[in-house]
Formats: sequence, structure tokens, C-alpha cells
Amino acid sequence: MNQRLAARAAISINPRITGGLSRFSRRDNRTVPFPNRTVISCSVLSGILLLAVTGCGGSTGVSGSVSYDGQPVENGSITFVPADGLGPSSGSTISGGRYRVDDLAPGEKIVQIEGLKEIPVARTTAELAQQAEEAARRGQVAAPAADAMLIPDDAEGNNAKVQVKPGKQTLDFDLKQPSAR
Repeated sequence: MNQRLAARAAISINPRITGGLSRFSRRDNRTVPFPNRTVISCSVLSGILLLAVTGCGGSTGVSGSVSYDGQPVENGSITFVPADGLGPSSGSTISGGRYRVDDLAPGEKIVQIEGLKEIPVARTTAELAQQAEEAARRGQVAAPAADAMLIPDDAEGNNAKVQVKPGKQTLDFDLKQPSAR
């Protein structure tokens, strides 16, 4: 059994190593060079230099405020779409008139902003029945559909082109009602 294990062990560390881990020997007594400290040091230094030049990612981000007709957008979303159509889109929620998008690729973007307003809905069947009775008293067959969109697609400042630069930056958006046609 020991002979089988010895036959399977094709490589063993040479106990007569001088100068650190510089060589190891095989069972056939040929020595094979082991990467020395200089090669390992250069490899580590190259990796650190590569990270320093290219960055670790996540260094580009945009934050700011969003308002519509002078009022902060309380609930919504903002999306940065590449103007050339190449690459991923990035976005975030708007809460209390503020947004923040991290890990955004630099370049020209089209900014799409949606603002949503809260629409009260019946929470129980009793509330739903009460709303139906009130609508029937007013002569309505069905409740009017509420529009949840606060900001129209053609609002002034929506779908605007902006330049996103590397690093952190602030972009504020003050959208206005669409101009009369």
C-alpha cells in the first residue's frame, strides 16, 4: 500500500532548498524552477497599478433634485438612457424630490422622469361598497379612472439630453408643464 502511495506522489518538496522557495524536485531528481520573489512582486505590483489606472468601478454617480412646476416630485422614477442606444440604462426612484444613481456609465444620456401621484383605493370590501353607493347617488355607473401619472412625457425638461461625466456630480431637474400647441 505504501508503494502505491509513493508511486502516486510524483512531486515532493525538496528539503534542501536554499534561498527560500526557489525550486522543487520531482521523483526523477529533475529540478523545476519555482517563481521567485521578483516575479511574484512584479505580478502583485502590476495588479495594483492596473486597478489604480482603471479604477475599481462605481466611481461615476449622479444625484440631485426633481421638481415639476416648482413642487418637489414626491414619488417617481428617473432613468438615464444612453443617447446612442448602446449600453445599459440606469435609474433610481425619486423620493421626497431627491434621487441618486450610482454606477452610471459616463457619456451622453437621455433623462426620462416619471412622477406618480397617490390614488386612494378601497382597502376593504365595505369601503368599495360605500364608494359604489356614492357613485350611484351621483348617477355614475362607474368610478372615473384616475390618472396616476403626474408628469407627462412631453413636459418641458423631460427626455432631455445631459452629459454624465466620470466621478460624482449633481444634476437637478425642474420640469414644467408642456407648452400649449
